Amino acid sequence: MFQIVLSLMAGIFIGWNFHLFYAELDKIEGHPPQPQIISPPSPDQNLNKILKKEEDKIDYEPIQHTELAQEFNNSTEEPPSTDPSFQELLEKDNFSDAIAFYMEANEEELILYQGILEKYFKKHLKDSPLKIIEEIKHYIEMEPNSQSMQLYLANYYLDQKKLKEAISVFQNLHENFEDENYTIQLAKLYYQLEDYEQSNTLLQEINEDSIYHAKAQKLLDAINKKENALAHYTHQIPLNKVGSHYTLMLYINHTPLTLLLDTGASYTFVDEEKLPSLNIEKEILLDTAGGEIIAQLAHADTLQIEEIELKNFKVALGSFKREQADGLLGMNFFEQFDFKIDQKRQLLYLSLKDKI
Repeated sequence: MFQIVLSLMAGIFIGWNFHLFYAELDKIEGHPPQPQIISPPSPDQNLNKILKKEEDKIDYEPIQHTELAQEFNNSTEEPPSTDPSFQELLEKDNFSDAIAFYMEANEEELILYQGILEKYFKKHLKDSPLKIIEEIKHYIEMEPNSQSMQLYLANYYLDQKKLKEAISVFQNLHENFEDENYTIQLAKLYYQLEDYEQSNTLLQEINEDSIYHAKAQKLLDAINKKENALAHYTHQIPLNKVGSHYTLMLYINHTPLTLLLDTGASYTFVDEEKLPSLNIEKEILLDTAGGEIIAQLAHADTLQIEEIELKNFKVALGSFKREQADGLLGMNFFEQFDFKIDQKRQLLYLSLKDKI
């Protein structure tokens, strides 16, 4: 028992001496004793310490959050800027740059870009038609199988009454896609332009078992009626367009003349310098677009247009100064014919009336 007590006293004495030793040591180093609670480090603490040590070892630059970003280790170059989006390029009028993106796109991106392009075209077509039409044509060249965009362009032309331009688009659709609906639409356009021969040729391609056969037959019947009506006319005289008017060439007393068609003029009127040898019968007063004028009524032996020849034809003479015409072809000519002026085909249909 005595030995146990001695052991305890010795332990206390040794422990007290250690305490005094460390207390004096802290005073010397200037660190006051602090109570501490010791616990095992958490996993997060360990990880933070490791990361902190690694960060102290390297200098790093932040990487841009983009698919096109590249890592830069120990580099002095600036990180690359994010490329503008496809839609941003279009809206900034950088169509050529956007198309460069388009050409490098994968299949999934192409579908996205095609949708963006079509919305862009439709949004800006009315505001900048010439520019956007050229861009649409460029797109169609790249994507000849894009029927939707070609149809959109064709319908735009139809809305603008530009039938010839619409025909060019439908012609391409007709040639490249097996769809008889395009054949019908193209035939209708030629019919509207009164090109019945071309329209008829297209409609002959529609078979009897086709769902479009009834439409084709209806249009063929209309063409036949038109052609039968035109068969009444014995002559087709080609016309030239001058501004909003039409001219033709004829001969009066074997003198070649170019006259403007004017069904509102009572007499055929020719510049007096062109026919100086005609015999003057009398002076007459003529109503013109510029008001009343005094003209000289003269007698011509012949007026000839191709195979048509009129004799004892009256002509009014006066001053008529225009670069592209020598006068007017008036109603004293037209009243002798059944006539039709075809402005689309630039033809004058004539058939002499039977004299009673």
